[in-house]
Amino acid sequence: MPYCVVTAAAAAVAGGAHAQEEEVRIFYQRYGHGATKVLLIIGFAGTYESWGPQVKGLTGAIEPVDEEAPAGDDSGAAEGVEVCCFDNRGMGRSSVPEQKSQYTTAIMAKDALELMDHLGWRKAHVFGHSMGSMIASKLAAMAPDRVASLALLNTTGGGYQCIPKCAVAFCNSFSGFWTAYYRVEKINRNMIRNWLESTIGNDFVMRKGSMGEALVGRFEFSGTRWTSLMVDWHTISLACRFLRARTPEQRAILDLEVHYTKEYLEEAVGSSTRRQMLYQEYVKGLSSGGMQSRHGFEGQLNACWTHKLSTKELDRIRLAGFFVLIIHGRDDVIAQLYYARRLAEKLQPAAKLVELHGGHLVSHERPAEVNMSLMEMIKASKSNTDLEEWSNLPKKSGGTSLLANRILDDSDMNLVLSVSEMVMA
Repeated sequence: MPYCVVTAAAAAVAGGAHAQEEEVRIFYQRYGHGATKVLLIIGFAGTYESWGPQVKGLTGAIEPVDEEAPAGDDSGAAEGVEVCCFDNRGMGRSSVPEQKSQYTTAIMAKDALELMDHLGWRKAHVFGHSMGSMIASKLAAMAPDRVASLALLNTTGGGYQCIPKCAVAFCNSFSGFWTAYYRVEKINRNMIRNWLESTIGNDFVMRKGSMGEALVGRFEFSGTRWTSLMVDWHTISLACRFLRARTPEQRAILDLEVHYTKEYLEEAVGSSTRRQMLYQEYVKGLSSGGMQSRHGFEGQLNACWTHKLSTKELDRIRLAGFFVLIIHGRDDVIAQLYYARRLAEKLQPAAKLVELHGGHLVSHERPAEVNMSLMEMIKASKSNTDLEEWSNLPKKSGGTSLLANRILDDSDMNLVLSVSEMVMA
Protein backbone atom coordinates (compact mmCIF):
# COMPACT_ATOMS: atom_id res chain seq x y z
CA MET A 1 0.00 0.00 0.00
CA PRO A 2 1.41 3.45 -0.89
CA TYR A 3 1.97 5.46 2.29
CA CYS A 4 3.99 8.51 3.17
CA VAL A 5 5.17 8.60 6.78
CA VAL A 6 5.08 12.08 8.27
CA THR A 7 7.65 12.34 11.03
CA ALA A 8 7.20 13.97 14.41
CA ALA A 9 9.84 16.51 13.45
CA ALA A 10 7.84 17.50 10.38
CA ALA A 11 4.73 17.94 12.48
CA ALA A 12 6.66 20.10 14.90
CA VAL A 13 7.64 22.51 12.12
CA ALA A 14 3.98 23.07 11.32
CA GLY A 15 2.48 22.89 14.77
CA GLY A 16 5.22 24.22 17.05
CA ALA A 17 4.15 22.37 20.16
CA HIS A 18 3.54 19.01 18.53
CA ALA A 19 7.08 17.66 18.54
CA GLN A 20 5.96 14.62 20.53
CA GLU A 21 3.32 13.61 17.99
CA GLU A 22 3.55 10.02 16.85
CA GLU A 23 4.30 9.17 13.24
CA VAL A 24 1.36 9.68 10.92
CA ARG A 25 0.88 7.58 7.80
CA ILE A 26 -0.72 9.32 4.83
CA PHE A 27 -2.31 7.04 2.24
CA TYR A 28 -2.10 8.22 -1.36
CA GLN A 29 -2.64 7.13 -4.95
CA ARG A 30 -1.00 8.35 -8.16
CA TYR A 31 -2.61 8.45 -11.60
CA GLY A 32 -1.19 9.14 -15.03
CA HIS A 33 2.34 10.02 -16.14
CA GLY A 34 3.91 13.28 -17.15
CA ALA A 35 6.09 16.22 -16.25
CA THR A 36 3.08 18.21 -15.03
CA LYS A 37 2.41 17.35 -11.39
CA VAL A 38 -0.95 17.97 -9.73
CA LEU A 39 -1.62 17.50 -6.01
CA LEU A 40 -5.30 17.13 -5.08
CA ILE A 41 -6.32 17.82 -1.46
CA ILE A 42 -9.79 16.64 -0.47
CA GLY A 43 -12.08 18.21 2.10
CA PHE A 44 -13.77 17.41 5.39
CA ALA A 45 -14.61 13.71 5.88
CA GLY A 46 -13.68 12.98 2.26
CA THR A 47 -11.28 10.42 0.81
CA TYR A 48 -9.00 10.52 -2.21
CA GLU A 49 -11.72 8.77 -4.23
CA SER A 50 -13.82 11.94 -4.19
CA TRP A 51 -11.47 13.37 -6.82
CA GLY A 52 -12.53 10.72 -9.36
CA PRO A 53 -14.02 13.12 -11.97
CA GLN A 54 -10.92 15.33 -11.85
CA VAL A 55 -8.44 12.43 -11.96
CA LYS A 56 -10.12 11.09 -15.09
CA GLY A 57 -10.48 14.53 -16.66
CA LEU A 58 -6.87 15.58 -16.05
CA THR A 59 -5.08 12.29 -16.77
CA GLY A 60 -7.55 10.10 -18.65
CA ALA A 61 -6.65 7.33 -16.18
CA ILE A 62 -9.02 5.28 -14.06
CA GLU A 63 -6.61 2.88 -12.41
CA PRO A 64 -3.81 4.13 -10.13
CA VAL A 65 -0.15 3.84 -11.03
CA ASP A 66 1.50 0.58 -10.00
CA GLU A 67 2.86 1.25 -6.52
CA GLU A 68 6.12 -0.41 -7.52
CA ALA A 69 6.70 2.20 -10.24
CA PRO A 70 9.35 4.79 -9.27
CA ALA A 71 7.83 7.98 -7.89
CA GLY A 72 8.22 10.86 -10.30
CA ASP A 73 8.94 8.62 -13.32
CA ASP A 74 7.38 10.39 -16.29
CA SER A 75 7.74 7.36 -18.55
CA GLY A 76 8.52 9.58 -21.51
CA ALA A 77 5.17 11.37 -21.34
CA ALA A 78 6.59 14.89 -21.09
CA GLU A 79 3.27 16.47 -22.05
CA GLY A 80 1.22 14.29 -19.76
CA VAL A 81 -0.17 14.96 -16.30
CA GLU A 82 0.57 12.99 -13.15
CA VAL A 83 -1.93 13.40 -10.32
CA CYS A 84 -1.59 12.45 -6.67
CA CYS A 85 -4.57 12.44 -4.32
CA PHE A 86 -4.59 11.27 -0.72
CA ASP A 87 -6.57 10.78 2.46
CA ASN A 88 -6.02 13.56 4.99
CA ARG A 89 -5.09 12.57 8.53
CA GLY A 90 -8.25 11.59 10.38
CA MET A 91 -9.96 9.92 7.43
CA GLY A 92 -9.86 6.89 5.14
CA ARG A 93 -6.72 4.77 5.25
CA SER A 94 -4.54 7.48 6.77
CA SER A 95 -3.68 7.61 10.46
CA VAL A 96 -6.18 9.07 12.93
CA PRO A 97 -4.38 11.00 15.70
CA GLU A 98 -6.43 11.15 18.88
CA GLN A 99 -5.70 14.70 19.98
CA LYS A 100 -7.72 17.51 18.42
CA SER A 101 -4.62 19.72 18.57
CA GLN A 102 -2.95 17.41 16.05
CA TYR A 103 -5.30 18.73 13.38
CA THR A 104 -4.74 22.20 11.97
CA THR A 105 -4.56 23.34 8.37
CA ALA A 106 -0.89 24.21 8.94
CA ILE A 107 -0.08 20.69 10.14
CA MET A 108 -2.12 19.16 7.30
CA ALA A 109 -0.40 21.44 4.78
CA LYS A 110 2.91 20.13 6.11
CA ASP A 111 1.58 16.60 5.54
CA ALA A 112 1.01 17.54 1.90
CA LEU A 113 4.48 19.03 1.55
CA GLU A 114 6.02 15.89 3.06
CA LEU A 115 4.07 13.86 0.53
CA MET A 116 5.48 15.99 -2.31
CA ASP A 117 8.97 15.35 -0.94
CA HIS A 118 8.20 11.62 -0.74
CA LEU A 119 7.12 11.65 -4.39
CA GLY A 120 10.18 13.61 -5.47
CA TRP A 121 8.07 16.55 -6.64
CA ARG A 122 9.83 19.89 -6.38
CA LYS A 123 6.77 21.78 -7.57
CA ALA A 124 3.13 21.00 -8.27
CA HIS A 125 -0.19 22.52 -9.22
CA VAL A 126 -2.07 22.38 -5.92
CA PHE A 127 -5.86 22.00 -6.02
CA GLY A 128 -8.02 21.78 -2.91
CA HIS A 129 -11.73 21.34 -2.23
CA SER A 130 -13.55 22.82 0.80
CA MET A 131 -11.36 22.04 3.84
CA GLY A 132 -8.80 20.89 1.29
CA SER A 133 -8.79 24.40 -0.17
CA MET A 134 -7.94 25.78 3.28
CA ILE A 135 -5.05 23.32 3.49
CA ALA A 136 -3.97 24.19 -0.06
CA SER A 137 -3.99 27.94 0.64
CA LYS A 138 -2.02 27.40 3.85
CA LEU A 139 0.50 25.30 1.89
CA ALA A 140 0.80 28.07 -0.71
CA ALA A 141 1.48 30.63 2.02
CA MET A 142 4.01 28.38 3.77
CA ALA A 143 5.93 27.33 0.65
CA PRO A 144 4.99 29.47 -2.37
CA ASP A 145 8.07 28.25 -4.24
CA ARG A 146 6.57 24.73 -4.28
CA VAL A 147 3.36 25.86 -6.00
CA ALA A 148 2.98 26.06 -9.79
CA SER A 149 -0.65 27.22 -9.53
CA LEU A 150 -3.39 27.17 -6.90
CA ALA A 151 -7.04 26.14 -7.34
CA LEU A 152 -9.53 26.56 -4.50
CA LEU A 153 -12.88 24.82 -4.98
CA ASN A 154 -15.87 25.72 -2.79
CA THR A 155 -13.62 27.53 -0.38
CA THR A 156 -14.01 29.72 2.70
CA GLY A 157 -11.61 31.50 5.01
CA GLY A 158 -12.23 29.13 7.92
CA GLY A 159 -13.58 29.95 11.37
CA TYR A 160 -17.07 31.44 11.36
CA GLN A 161 -16.94 31.44 7.56
CA CYS A 162 -17.38 27.66 7.79
CA ILE A 163 -20.82 28.25 9.23
CA PRO A 164 -23.34 27.31 6.55
CA LYS A 165 -26.43 29.24 5.57
CA CYS A 166 -28.16 27.23 8.26
CA ALA A 167 -26.84 29.70 10.79
CA VAL A 168 -29.03 31.47 13.24
CA ALA A 169 -27.99 35.00 12.45
CA PHE A 170 -28.78 38.44 13.71
CA CYS A 171 -28.57 40.72 10.73
CA ASN A 172 -30.57 42.81 8.37
CA SER A 173 -33.53 41.28 6.56
CA PHE A 174 -32.79 39.38 3.35
CA SER A 175 -35.29 37.84 0.96
CA GLY A 176 -35.58 34.06 0.96
CA PHE A 177 -35.40 33.68 4.73
CA TRP A 178 -38.06 33.46 7.39
CA THR A 179 -37.77 36.73 9.31
CA ALA A 180 -39.38 37.83 12.54
CA TYR A 181 -38.79 40.93 14.60
CA TYR A 182 -38.35 40.95 18.34
CA ARG A 183 -37.98 43.59 20.98
CA VAL A 184 -34.77 42.48 22.69
CA GLU A 185 -33.93 43.43 26.25
CA LYS A 186 -31.17 40.86 26.75
CA ILE A 187 -30.16 37.58 25.17
CA ASN A 188 -27.64 35.58 27.16
CA ARG A 189 -25.52 32.51 26.69
CA ASN A 190 -27.79 30.24 28.72
CA MET A 191 -30.71 30.66 26.31
CA ILE A 192 -28.65 29.44 23.36
CA ARG A 193 -26.80 26.84 25.44
CA ASN A 194 -30.11 25.27 26.54
CA TRP A 195 -31.43 25.19 22.99
CA LEU A 196 -28.26 23.58 21.61
CA GLU A 197 -28.17 20.96 24.36
CA SER A 198 -31.81 20.01 23.87
CA THR A 199 -31.43 19.86 20.07
CA ILE A 200 -28.09 18.10 19.63
CA GLY A 201 -26.90 17.04 23.04
CA ASN A 202 -24.27 18.17 25.49
CA ASP A 203 -21.55 15.65 24.61
CA PHE A 204 -20.29 17.17 21.36
CA VAL A 205 -21.59 20.70 21.26
CA MET A 206 -20.82 21.99 24.71
CA ARG A 207 -17.58 20.21 25.55
CA LYS A 208 -14.93 22.64 26.80
CA GLY A 209 -12.97 24.05 23.88
CA SER A 210 -15.51 22.88 21.30
CA MET A 211 -17.00 24.91 18.47
CA GLY A 212 -20.30 24.90 20.32
CA GLU A 213 -18.76 26.53 23.35
CA ALA A 214 -17.08 29.13 21.15
CA LEU A 215 -20.34 29.93 19.41
CA VAL A 216 -22.23 30.30 22.65
CA GLY A 217 -19.47 32.59 23.84
CA ARG A 218 -20.13 34.86 20.86
CA PHE A 219 -23.86 34.97 21.51
CA GLU A 220 -24.48 37.61 24.13
CA PHE A 221 -25.49 41.22 23.92
CA SER A 222 -27.51 43.53 26.05
CA GLY A 223 -29.39 46.74 25.50
CA THR A 224 -32.73 47.55 24.03
CA ARG A 225 -32.98 47.56 20.25
CA TRP A 226 -34.91 46.14 17.34
CA THR A 227 -33.26 43.35 15.41
CA SER A 228 -34.29 40.64 12.99
CA LEU A 229 -33.91 36.93 13.59
CA MET A 230 -33.04 35.18 10.35
CA VAL A 231 -33.49 31.41 10.45
CA ASP A 232 -33.26 28.86 7.68
CA TRP A 233 -34.99 26.07 9.58
CA HIS A 234 -34.52 23.44 6.85
CA THR A 235 -30.76 23.70 6.94
CA ILE A 236 -30.65 23.84 10.73
CA SER A 237 -32.55 20.56 10.66
CA LEU A 238 -29.92 19.12 8.30
CA ALA A 239 -27.14 20.18 10.67
CA CYS A 240 -28.81 18.51 13.64
CA ARG A 241 -29.54 15.33 11.72
CA PHE A 242 -25.94 15.20 10.49
CA LEU A 243 -24.55 15.33 14.00
CA ARG A 244 -26.90 12.51 15.00
CA ALA A 245 -26.29 10.29 11.94
CA ARG A 246 -24.94 6.93 13.09
CA THR A 247 -25.42 4.65 10.07
CA PRO A 248 -24.24 4.80 6.44
CA GLU A 249 -27.89 5.04 5.34
CA GLN A 250 -28.59 8.05 7.56
CA ARG A 251 -25.37 9.76 6.56
CA ALA A 252 -25.88 9.12 2.83
CA ILE A 253 -29.28 10.84 2.83
CA LEU A 254 -27.82 13.94 4.46
CA ASP A 255 -24.68 14.01 2.32
CA LEU A 256 -26.76 14.07 -0.84
CA GLU A 257 -28.83 16.99 0.41
CA VAL A 258 -25.81 19.15 1.19
CA HIS A 259 -23.49 18.07 -1.62
CA TYR A 260 -25.77 18.58 -4.61
CA THR A 261 -28.58 20.74 -5.89
CA LYS A 262 -32.09 19.31 -5.84
CA GLU A 263 -32.29 19.79 -9.59
CA TYR A 264 -29.24 17.59 -10.12
CA LEU A 265 -30.48 14.88 -7.77
CA GLU A 266 -33.86 14.64 -9.48
CA GLU A 267 -32.43 14.15 -12.97
CA ALA A 268 -33.48 10.89 -14.57
CA VAL A 269 -30.73 8.30 -14.98
CA GLY A 270 -32.13 5.33 -16.85
CA SER A 271 -35.15 4.03 -14.99
CA SER A 272 -34.27 5.79 -11.72
CA THR A 273 -33.13 9.19 -10.52
CA ARG A 274 -29.61 10.38 -9.85
CA ARG A 275 -30.53 10.62 -6.16
CA GLN A 276 -31.32 6.89 -6.03
CA MET A 277 -28.17 6.00 -7.89
CA LEU A 278 -25.92 8.20 -5.74
CA TYR A 279 -27.60 7.00 -2.55
CA GLN A 280 -26.56 3.42 -3.33
CA GLU A 281 -23.01 4.56 -4.13
CA TYR A 282 -22.72 6.58 -0.93
CA VAL A 283 -24.04 3.77 1.27
CA LYS A 284 -21.67 1.31 -0.37
CA GLY A 285 -18.70 3.64 0.09
CA LEU A 286 -19.55 4.46 3.71
CA SER A 287 -20.14 0.80 4.51
CA SER A 288 -16.92 -0.46 2.95
CA GLY A 289 -14.66 2.34 4.18
CA GLY A 290 -16.36 2.85 7.50
CA MET A 291 -17.82 5.99 9.03
CA GLN A 292 -15.35 8.64 10.11
CA SER A 293 -14.18 8.10 13.68
CA ARG A 294 -14.99 10.57 16.45
CA HIS A 295 -11.32 11.57 16.73
CA GLY A 296 -11.09 12.18 13.00
CA PHE A 297 -14.36 14.09 12.90
CA GLU A 298 -13.55 16.39 15.79
CA GLY A 299 -9.96 16.82 14.62
CA GLN A 300 -10.85 17.84 11.08
CA LEU A 301 -13.62 20.06 12.40
CA ASN A 302 -11.04 21.75 14.60
CA ALA A 303 -8.82 22.31 11.56
CA CYS A 304 -11.66 24.10 9.77
CA TRP A 305 -12.72 26.11 12.80
CA THR A 306 -9.19 27.32 13.66
CA HIS A 307 -8.10 28.03 10.07
CA LYS A 308 -7.25 31.59 9.18
CA LEU A 309 -5.07 33.29 6.60
CA SER A 310 -3.37 36.40 7.91
CA THR A 311 -2.87 39.48 5.78
CA LYS A 312 0.79 38.54 5.51
CA GLU A 313 -0.10 35.05 4.29
CA LEU A 314 -2.59 36.41 1.75
CA ASP A 315 0.09 38.77 0.45
CA ARG A 316 2.57 35.90 0.12
CA ILE A 317 0.07 34.06 -2.08
CA ARG A 318 -0.97 37.14 -4.03
CA LEU A 319 2.58 38.23 -4.77
CA ALA A 320 4.08 34.77 -5.37
CA GLY A 321 3.60 34.99 -9.13
CA PHE A 322 1.47 31.89 -9.70
CA PHE A 323 -2.12 31.87 -10.91
CA VAL A 324 -4.99 31.35 -8.49
CA LEU A 325 -8.32 29.89 -9.59
CA ILE A 326 -11.37 29.98 -7.33
CA ILE A 327 -14.28 27.78 -8.45
CA HIS A 328 -17.55 27.84 -6.56
CA GLY A 329 -21.07 26.48 -6.86
CA ARG A 330 -23.67 29.23 -6.69
CA ASP A 331 -26.03 26.97 -4.72
CA ASP A 332 -23.48 25.77 -2.15
CA VAL A 333 -25.21 25.66 1.27
CA ILE A 334 -22.01 24.83 3.17
CA ALA A 335 -19.34 27.20 1.85
CA GLN A 336 -21.06 30.48 1.10
CA LEU A 337 -20.32 32.07 -2.26
CA TYR A 338 -19.86 35.47 -0.67
CA TYR A 339 -16.68 34.40 1.09
CA ALA A 340 -15.22 32.90 -2.08
CA ARG A 341 -15.82 36.21 -3.83
CA ARG A 342 -14.19 38.09 -0.99
CA LEU A 343 -11.14 35.83 -1.04
CA ALA A 344 -10.82 36.28 -4.81
CA GLU A 345 -10.81 40.04 -4.33
CA LYS A 346 -8.11 39.83 -1.66
CA LEU A 347 -5.92 37.79 -4.02
CA GLN A 348 -6.05 40.24 -6.90
CA PRO A 349 -4.43 40.44 -9.38
CA ALA A 350 -3.54 36.74 -9.26
CA ALA A 351 -7.06 35.32 -8.91
CA LYS A 352 -9.73 34.32 -11.37
CA LEU A 353 -13.24 33.54 -10.08
CA VAL A 354 -15.44 30.96 -11.81
CA GLU A 355 -19.03 30.60 -10.57
CA LEU A 356 -20.97 27.57 -11.76
CA HIS A 357 -24.49 26.31 -11.24
CA GLY A 358 -24.09 23.61 -8.64
CA GLY A 359 -23.80 22.74 -4.97
CA HIS A 360 -20.90 22.01 -2.64
CA LEU A 361 -19.63 19.22 -4.89
CA VAL A 362 -19.72 21.33 -8.03
CA SER A 363 -16.68 19.30 -9.14
CA HIS A 364 -19.10 16.35 -9.47
CA GLU A 365 -22.13 18.24 -10.75
CA ARG A 366 -20.19 20.15 -13.40
CA PRO A 367 -17.02 18.06 -13.97
CA ALA A 368 -16.53 19.14 -17.60
CA GLU A 369 -16.56 22.86 -16.75
CA VAL A 370 -14.41 22.38 -13.65
CA ASN A 371 -11.84 20.24 -15.46
CA MET A 372 -11.72 22.67 -18.36
CA SER A 373 -11.01 25.56 -15.97
CA LEU A 374 -8.29 23.58 -14.20
CA MET A 375 -6.60 22.61 -17.47
CA GLU A 376 -6.86 26.20 -18.67
CA MET A 377 -4.92 27.35 -15.60
CA ILE A 378 -2.28 24.64 -16.04
CA LYS A 379 -1.75 25.74 -19.65
CA ALA A 380 -1.74 29.43 -18.75
CA SER A 381 0.89 28.83 -16.07
CA LYS A 382 3.18 27.36 -18.72
CA SER A 383 2.72 30.31 -21.05
CA ASN A 384 3.67 33.94 -20.71
CA THR A 385 0.17 34.95 -19.65
CA ASP A 386 0.23 38.05 -17.47
CA LEU A 387 -1.39 37.88 -14.04
CA GLU A 388 -3.77 40.76 -14.77
CA GLU A 389 -4.66 39.15 -18.08
CA TRP A 390 -5.47 35.96 -16.16
CA SER A 391 -7.73 37.60 -13.60
CA ASN A 392 -11.36 38.25 -14.55
CA LEU A 393 -12.08 40.45 -11.54
CA PRO A 394 -12.69 44.20 -11.80
CA LYS A 395 -9.88 46.31 -10.42
CA LYS A 396 -10.34 47.82 -6.99
CA SER A 397 -11.05 51.51 -6.71
CA GLY A 398 -10.31 53.28 -3.45
CA GLY A 399 -10.37 49.98 -1.56
CA THR A 400 -14.01 49.38 -2.44
CA SER A 401 -15.28 46.07 -3.73
CA LEU A 402 -16.56 46.19 -7.28
CA LEU A 403 -18.06 42.72 -7.55
CA ALA A 404 -21.46 43.18 -9.12
CA ASN A 405 -23.37 40.61 -7.10
CA ARG A 406 -22.63 41.77 -3.58
CA ILE A 407 -24.40 39.67 -0.97
CA LEU A 408 -23.44 40.68 2.56
CA ASP A 409 -20.62 42.74 3.98
CA ASP A 410 -19.07 42.51 7.42
CA SER A 411 -20.56 45.88 8.32
CA ASP A 412 -24.02 44.41 7.70
CA MET A 413 -23.50 41.35 9.86
CA ASN A 414 -24.00 41.85 13.58
CA LEU A 415 -23.63 38.24 14.62
CA VAL A 416 -23.50 34.87 12.96
CA LEU A 417 -24.18 31.65 14.81
CA SER A 418 -24.43 28.02 13.94
CA VAL A 419 -25.02 24.71 15.63
CA SER A 420 -21.89 23.33 13.97
CA GLU A 421 -20.42 22.86 10.55
CA MET A 422 -22.44 20.21 8.74
CA VAL A 423 -20.14 18.63 6.23
CA MET A 424 -16.97 20.03 4.74
CA ALA A 425 -16.55 17.21 2.36
